Amino acid sequence: MSPRLQTLLHRLWDLRRRYLPRQSSPTGDYSTEELEDMASFRILVSAELESYIEETAEEFLNKAKYLREAGKFTKTSATLLATQKDTSCPSATSEIKDRCFYLRACMSSEAQHARVIEANKGASSHNFLRLFVPLGLDETKLDEQFLHNLGLLAVRRGDFAHKRVGAVQNIPNVVEDQALILSIARNLQSIEAQLDAALGTE
Repeated sequence: MSPRLQTLLHRLWDLRRRYLPRQSSPTGDYSTEELEDMASFRILVSAELESYIEETAEEFLNKAKYLREAGKFTKTSATLLATQKDTSCPSATSEIKDRCFYLRACMSSEAQHARVIEANKGASSHNFLRLFVPLGLDETKLDEQFLHNLGLLAVRRGDFAHKRVGAVQNIPNVVEDQALILSIARNLQSIEAQLDAALGTE
């Protein structure tokens, strides 16, 4: 488990302790203050996850670049190359550049994905796949429930992020919110291992 993931898990636990009620109400009978705290929990958890996935993606992109510059071609570099569309193969002497086509394509793919990471907004399943599949993550090995949970968290965050507390119709369930976050967190360690494997550093 990476230090970044350990920090995330500690932060999620701290948010749970600070913002979720100790006891869940079977009837959804919460005070306005408790609902505001639960809204803060969802929004802050989403922000922490978004920060984690962006920083992790940037880290693995930089590792791939370092290894490529050191002469090691990795699965990460291969999948990055598969996504890049900006570099054309020279077809005439006049089109030959100072850097070879392979090097230009690698650099272009790395710069392109750096822009994707920088422009990311959110931690939904869509965002997650856009950031990590080009870094060598095998999407066929992902737990479908994990992706579903990322989407569900994004929806639940939106319930509070775009409405005043009194207008939210789907009252939060403390047990469900806690289980959702725990389920997401449990998958992140194996995903880090997959990304390490793509670099050949597992």
